[in-house]
Amino acid sequence: MNKVTWFMGEGLATYLADQAYQKNEKIDFPKEVYFGGPESFQQIRSPYCFAQKFVRMLVEKFPHEKVLEYACDSGKIQADWEEI
Repeated sequence: MNKVTWFMGEGLATYLADQAYQKNEKIDFPKEVYFGGPESFQQIRSPYCFAQKFVRMLVEKFPHEKVLEYACDSGKIQADWEEI
């Protein structure tokens, strides 16, 4: 499993469970933080909060079908990064 797949999986789980999350969690990191190695992951203070906020942003911005596409293919997130 890669990091983006983990973000989508955990983000969907916490989003669908409607778990509380830190609304102020920063999600505007450069592309390298999302797709870089383990050292870049350390820049994210709370990965679970980040994952949920990232999925919430996708759900609010894109149609349901597109969010499912991203959930099933993490490479699609990287390919569509500029649109996201």
